[in-house]
Amino acid sequence: MKRLFIGLVAVVMSVATGFAQTTNSEKEPFSADINKLSTYLALEANQVDEIADINNLFLQRQQESMQVSPAFQEEMLTQAVYENLQLMKYYLTPEQYRKYVRIINATNSNRQSSGSILPDVYLAEN
Repeated sequence: MKRLFIGLVAVVMSVATGFAQTTNSEKEPFSADINKLSTYLALEANQVDEIADINNLFLQRQQESMQVSPAFQEEMLTQAVYENLQLMKYYLTPEQYRKYVRIINATNSNRQSSGSILPDVYLAEN
């Protein structure tokens, strides 16, 4: 459990750092294709609507953060990431949540190596 928490903090910090390094013109909302996400995570029928709502909320929070001054953007984006991860952890099983965090971490790493942070869709193609 402690390792999972430390890994989660590392992911959030890397995402927050990535947000801080981009300019407004480079920022794109970080959202997921719910159909691909539900397939990859093997979501049950009752989870799909909740996860779609969480994804929409996360997208809304990111858009709100882009409307404030740059001094507050990093804080708002970090808060949006924490909120997203907390909600996902609540609605996903432990195995689904581990897969979700792996997806975010791998995609963020790939985007950082290509020079931009956080893609439109952050799913592994399987």
